[in-house]
Amino acid sequence: MSKNGMLESIDRIARVEEQLLVEYGRKPTLDEIAEEMDVEVNTVVGITNIKNSIERLITLINLSLETIEFFIDQCKRTENAEQLRSMNHRINMEFDTYDELNLALTELTN
Repeated sequence: MSKNGMLESIDRIARVEEQLLVEYGRKPTLDEIAEEMDVEVNTVVGITNIKNSIERLITLINLSLETIEFFIDQCKRTENAEQLRSMNHRINMEFDTYDELNLALTELTN
């Protein structure tokens, strides 16, 4: 499935889920979503898992950026050379994590 096809499927599942939520007055099951979309439940499960993975990666990327910003702010507040070296090391490690998360997100969405 292409990147656009995946995004369209994720969007379609969200729309159907919202429609059924209103209709049933409760969160629909994956089986009910699949039935409404006229697809196999495994298709809905797979696309939902990919959507959840994308959301988790985006959350981790945002946390990584917040951590980097925190350490940069701490560096600005200290004059202790040892603390600066330690924070610089942590920033570099966090940038590595950020890069790995972005790569995983790119691989997942391409």
